[in-house]
Amino acid sequence: PSHLVFALQCNRKDWNIVQAKLNSLNLPDRVMIVIMFPHGTLHFYVNKLRNLAIRATSTTHFLTLDMDMWPSRTFSLAELMALPREILDSNSTAVIVPAMFLNSNLVLPRCEKVLECAILSEELFPANKTDLLTCLQERRCSTMKAKGMQHVMIMRLGDG
Repeated sequence: PSHLVFALQCNRKDWNIVQAKLNSLNLPDRVMIVIMFPHGTLHFYVNKLRNLAIRATSTTHFLTLDMDMWPSRTFSLAELMALPREILDSNSTAVIVPAMFLNSNLVLPRCEKVLECAILSEELFPANKTDLLTCLQERRCSTMKAKGMQHVMIMRLGDG
């Protein structure tokens, strides 16, 4: 198990290219890449990828991010870990990291490859609270995906 886990879906025909690229990264031991090969379909298995990554973590807490979901630019894992131990060790405390989504109509027509889309997304990402408010008002970004609340879950603490 590792501290940083990335789940990647890969077609078998692309495996040699992906494997060569991953091997060239020289990732530290604390990073694990979990590869999932789909079974002959074009579907992207977000839930399966997320669950594979969660099972591979070695920590008691984890943060799940999707390619189209970004925390604020000022998000710092070090700051998160600097929270008081009674919060970090609590079984009844939730720490919520605000995240936002860029309007996919602004990104997807302008890129074809994942890396291109990631770089473009970073450029379009609001740099501060004022930029975020403008982005939200202009509908260039939102706090949920256009078709629903995929990353929003409400649960009373103490319920199951």
